Amino acid sequence: MSFAVLLAMALVGGSASLAGAQLAWHQIYQGSIGGGQSASALAVADQSGNNDDWSKYVEFEPDGSRHDSRFNFTIPEVADNQWIEIGLNYRGPEYGENQWKLAARNVRTNRWETVYANRDVPTWRWTETTIELDPPEDYRRNDGRVRLRWFSSNDNDVSQLDLLTVGVFTDTDPGSGPTGEWTLPPAGAGFDYQIGGDYSLPSGVSVVSRDWFEGSAASGAYNICYVNAFQTQPDESAVNRPDEKSNWPQHLLLNELGDDPNWGGEYLVDLSSSSKRTQAAAHIAGMVSTCSAKGFDAVEFDNLDSWTRFDGTPLANQVPFGKAEAIAYAELITDHAHGLGMAVAQKNTPQLGSNNSLNLVGFDFAIAEECGRYGECGSYSSVFGSQVIAIEYNSTGLTGACDAIGAVSSVVRRDVNVSRPGESGYRYQTC
Repeated sequence: MSFAVLLAMALVGGSASLAGAQLAWHQIYQGSIGGGQSASALAVADQSGNNDDWSKYVEFEPDGSRHDSRFNFTIPEVADNQWIEIGLNYRGPEYGENQWKLAARNVRTNRWETVYANRDVPTWRWTETTIELDPPEDYRRNDGRVRLRWFSSNDNDVSQLDLLTVGVFTDTDPGSGPTGEWTLPPAGAGFDYQIGGDYSLPSGVSVVSRDWFEGSAASGAYNICYVNAFQTQPDESAVNRPDEKSNWPQHLLLNELGDDPNWGGEYLVDLSSSSKRTQAAAHIAGMVSTCSAKGFDAVEFDNLDSWTRFDGTPLANQVPFGKAEAIAYAELITDHAHGLGMAVAQKNTPQLGSNNSLNLVGFDFAIAEECGRYGECGSYSSVFGSQVIAIEYNSTGLTGACDAIGAVSSVVRRDVNVSRPGESGYRYQTC
């Protein structure tokens, strides 16, 4: 796993814990760094794509024939179940123009060993990577120092670093949770989608999904907690929700894109860098913990496919992240929910495939909206078997889902506003 993913897990309660590692000093042997810049900026990855916030990274400039910077990090002792990993976020010239390299000092051989070079990375685009120092005892001195060196072979061009960190990570049991396991919903059981507001369960319903903030777990049922994790909720003057646009950390929102073309008031969460994914996961962690405290059995994270939200619009190429970043973020928040003993549903997004859904993220079942209408139910059942809950919003979709998976999986038709009984437009229908 990457340093960024593991660091985020450490912050939100996932499958690895991070021991403190501090930059002791940075010394320039040859060359210089940019005016007004400081090595302290290397502690956080906050640049991605073509970002160029001068105060938040460090530019390394050769002097005459080369550049040579040295870094010392102080880390604790490394146990048998721990490892050392370097986090790096680089931007600079192509390898053929100027070769920039990162080396670590091997204390056993007393030599510098190159552990990274800017080969095969995009030219002048921020690129995050991780490097494991193995075995760790070869790189940690008795005084706790790990020594790194950032250098160039000539003076053709500068390089830039937004992140240079060293961490010590400890394996923990991924997904054990307080009870040692989590429970899946009963396959094919009666289901109701009540994210628009709680009401008494219809006859035959034993599985229900309700909103994390306003909803409560239904007695005697399997309860799924709805969290809009990849986009904001619209601002609502009467309710002060932590997931509303105004209550999200504003630097994590893609305000410049405007709101979702189909769901007014919802804004995309920026998942373009590991630092932003970590911070977003930390914001969501409190909501997931609320689900656990209320007694929910599982959680569904909505808008997993947010990177596609502006497809077909003039802003399609302006979304600064894609499927890979969404998967990395999904892994963080899924691990946190698992750590609290809750199962996690993949919400929509049939294009993930089995490896991404099961092996990378670790989803346990699927909640699919309109898979019958669009002929996608088989994409979910091929990954999750009978552990699929299908929600349709018209009669054609209901028929399609019932025909495709209704014999073994839960299928329900609701109105698109998920209204409550007695409200205009309310609809509840099953196969």
